[in-house]
Amino acid sequence: MIVIFKLKHRQRIMKIILIVSSITNLQGIVDEKLKLIHATIGYPDSIHDVRVLRVSGISDLADNEQILRSPTCNINGTEIGPLIAGDSTFPLTSWLMKPSPDMGRLTPEQKKIN
Repeated sequence: MIVIFKLKHRQRIMKIILIVSSITNLQGIVDEKLKLIHATIGYPDSIHDVRVLRVSGISDLADNEQILRSPTCNINGTEIGPLIAGDSTFPLTSWLMKPSPDMGRLTPEQKKIN
């Protein structure tokens, strides 16, 4: 399978073309300028995404503030750095957000965020 990512940034279109086996995981992180800062490829599709995140080294780098440090945004007096969005199986950390658990009691605001 050939995967083509088209990223439009400041009137510049960048293409990242990867040839990937259909049974391989690909995980990548880009910075605010859409520069690829970390990529992991090669884990079998049977390995869960949370495990790929952990063994890729991204967790350690983010926990030690070696990546995902800037840019920040001040929201109501709190500096918020870059975040990775994960699904409900991912752990909630200071750098990884996940949806609120939906047990049928979400507020309209929580549903909107999810």
